[in-house]
Amino acid sequence: MAKKKSSKSNAPSTWRSIQQSFTGRAVTSHARKRRWMINLKFLGAVLGLAVLGGAIWGGVQYLQSDSFARLMAGGSAPVRNVYLESDGVLDEQWLNARIDMPEHIELMAIDIESIQRDLSSDGQVRAVLVERVFPDALRIRVTERQPVLRVVLQDASGRKFLRLISNEGVVYAGKRYPADTIRSLPYASGVTLRRKANGEYFPVDGIQDVSAFLQHARSLMPERVENWKTVSLADFDPKGASMSSRLAVTTTQGYSIIFAPDELDEQFARLNVILERLESQRQRVDHIDLSMQDAVVKLADSGTRGPVRFR
Repeated sequence: MAKKKSSKSNAPSTWRSIQQSFTGRAVTSHARKRRWMINLKFLGAVLGLAVLGGAIWGGVQYLQSDSFARLMAGGSAPVRNVYLESDGVLDEQWLNARIDMPEHIELMAIDIESIQRDLSSDGQVRAVLVERVFPDALRIRVTERQPVLRVVLQDASGRKFLRLISNEGVVYAGKRYPADTIRSLPYASGVTLRRKANGEYFPVDGIQDVSAFLQHARSLMPERVENWKTVSLADFDPKGASMSSRLAVTTTQGYSIIFAPDELDEQFARLNVILERLESQRQRVDHIDLSMQDAVVKLADSGTRGPVRFR
């Protein structure tokens, strides 16, 4: 009788037949210890980089600080000099009226940020920088606004006072300007000023365009612009959306000139031609409108004659 075949294979076992675990966990104490050492080294490297980065940042901040500057200068002495540098007319008399610095105060005891805020609150000041100059000096650099127009205002009591308008449209009380500088500025008319809660005024729109207009006119015909008394913004659209936007000028001779905001070179050239012709004929003019294709001129004492057109 034949023997039954055994269900078990007699083939030799190999590594493929061994059950394996894929949990990824160390199976020996030596492997666990090795993994812990790797993790600790990685954590130490990260902490070391963080400490190094913090030290570098702190060092840079210290090098830029007043403490370092004081250390390098050998300490802080009482303030002996205050240097004022301005690109305009503000001087030491103005500075002394704005800041109150105690005598014998040490340079490091001065609150330069407070001084900077106080000086910046003056409407005539566009920018200011206050710096310590070790061991015993303070340097103040002021950039001033440039006036373009002047305007006469009236308070509730009826008292009139003068204000200046800068090329940014800022309304401010001008100080220390020579009288000739103030007289050379045309008056602004047709302007509505809006007050802030602190009593100051909001900037006037469109003054940058008016400033460019005046500057261009002075470069081409300075003698004529000297006689311009007022510039009216009543019909001027600073956004340029209105087709009827106009700038109106009145002169010390009593006549008015109307300008369109575009093609100013052509208008200035036509104005010179018209005025030279009328002056040669000894005719007085009442009104010149340059805003249309043909300039319209109204003569003074013209009787029944209507406006004259100049091409």
